[in-house]
Amino acid sequence: SSATSLEIIFKSPSGTSTTQTASLYTDGTDGKIFYTSVDGDFNVVGTWRIQTKIGIGGGTFRSDVGSFKVYENL
Repeated sequence: SSATSLEIIFKSPSGTSTTQTASLYTDGTDGKIFYTSVDGDFNVVGTWRIQTKIGIGGGTFRSDVGSFKVYENL
């Protein structure tokens, strides 16, 4: 809850990175943040990578890197 910045970094299959501002899911005690995507955010089909970046107490901390798949619409 005392974080000074909350960000989620998305890296597309083509290698382009985008950083989005995140919000606390609750009051911060659960350690969860979220970002609500908008149309066009995930416009490349394939495996995307994701990582959080949190500024707190004068330091910057990053999560492990995760991944998710974006599929083509029918």
